[in-house]
Amino acid sequence: MKIKTIFLLLILSLSLVPFVKADSTQWYDSSYLYRNIYEIDSSLVDEELTDFPVLVYLNSSYVNWSRVNNDLSDILFTDSDNNLLSHELDSYTLNNESWIWVKIPVVSSVLDTKFFLYYGFSGAESVENKSDVWSNGFVGVWHMNDNDTLTILDSTSNDNDGVKFGVNDPLEVEGIINKGQQFDGIETGIDFGDVCDIDVSDTVFESFVKIGALNVYANIFSKGWVDGVIGVGNEGIIIRRKNDNRIQVQIQDSDEDWSIHSNDTFSENDLVYVAVVVDRTVENKVFMYINGVRQTSEKSLATFGSFDNAKDLRIGCYSGAYDYIPYNSIIDESKISIGTTRSSAWVGASYETQRLNLISLINTETFNEDYLAFGVIAIIISLTCFFLVITKKDSLRGK
Repeated sequence: MKIKTIFLLLILSLSLVPFVKADSTQWYDSSYLYRNIYEIDSSLVDEELTDFPVLVYLNSSYVNWSRVNNDLSDILFTDSDNNLLSHELDSYTLNNESWIWVKIPVVSSVLDTKFFLYYGFSGAESVENKSDVWSNGFVGVWHMNDNDTLTILDSTSNDNDGVKFGVNDPLEVEGIINKGQQFDGIETGIDFGDVCDIDVSDTVFESFVKIGALNVYANIFSKGWVDGVIGVGNEGIIIRRKNDNRIQVQIQDSDEDWSIHSNDTFSENDLVYVAVVVDRTVENKVFMYINGVRQTSEKSLATFGSFDNAKDLRIGCYSGAYDYIPYNSIIDESKISIGTTRSSAWVGASYETQRLNLISLINTETFNEDYLAFGVIAIIISLTCFFLVITKKDSLRGK
C-alpha cells in the first residue's frame, strides 16, 4: 500500500508540472499564445553594453503570420526576467516581413543574453515605445523610410524630421535595411535643421551607405560650410566618399581645415557602415570606424577652434547647396548621438546587429500545446513507472 500511495502522489505532482512551469515566472502572459526565444551572441560583444538597440528581422521563416495581428499590435518583447522591453516597429509588410528595434538593458560580453518575442493575442493593444528605444543619447534616428514623398521622420522624441529637396528627391527604394533613399548625384538631399552642436559635447555620426559611381566626391553628412575658405562663418564638418574612393571626414574650424580618411578604398555597390566619433571627454580626438573597425587616421582636438553650429544638418548633399557634390547612391539607417562617446564595442555590435549577425532564434514555443504536451508526457512516464513497480512487486510475491 505504501508503494502505491507514493506513486499516486508522484503521478499527481508530475501532472501539475505544466501548470507550475507555465506560471508568471515562466511565461509573460498566457493571453499571448506564442513566443520566440532569442540570444545575443556574446562572442560579438567586446564589453558589456547598456541600453543597446538590437535589430530583429521577421519573415515567414521566423513567425507564422496567421498567428500575429495584422497591425502587429500583439508584438511585445521581454527579458529573461519577464521585464517588458521597449521596441520600435521600423516597418512591416503585411504577411511578408518586419524590421523591429528592441532596446536591451544589459548585453553581456561573457554570456549570451536571452530575450523573448511574444505574440498571438488578438485583443492586445500595442506597447510600442520607439522614443524609449532611442533614449540613450540619440538626438536623431532616421531609418530613411518615406513618411511621405517630401519628409523623413525622426524616431527619437526630438522630432528632428527631415525635408527632401523635392518630391521623391531623393527617392525611396529598397535599401540596406528595408527601405532607404536613393540620391541621384545631381541636385538632391535631405535637410534636418539645426540638429547637433559638435563643439560643446561628444558627437557620433552613423550611417549605412551603398557606394555609388567612383572617383568623385559624394557627401553623406554635412553640418556647416566646409568650402576650404578658413574663417568665422565657414566652420563645419562633412562626411563623404572622396574622389580616391575612401571615406573622408573633413572638419573646418575658425583656424584650420583638416581631414581624416578610411584605411581602404571601396568599389561600386559596396555596403559600408560609417561611424564618426567627435570625442571631447575621453581621447579629445576625431576618429572613424568602417564596418565596426577603428581606422588609423585620426585628429587631435587639442587646438580645435570655435565652430558655427547655426547651419543645418543635411544628408546626401552640402550644407550650403543641394547641387554641390551630392551623394550618388543609397543612404540608409542614419543616426546622431550627442553627449556620449560610443565605444569600439558599441560600434562593433551596431554593425553586427544591422547585418543581422548579432542575434539568433533559439526556439519557438506555444503556450497551450507545449506545456500540455509536457504534462501528458510526465503523466505517461509516471504511470509507466507505477506499472513497472507494481508488476515487480507482484512477481516477487509469486516467488
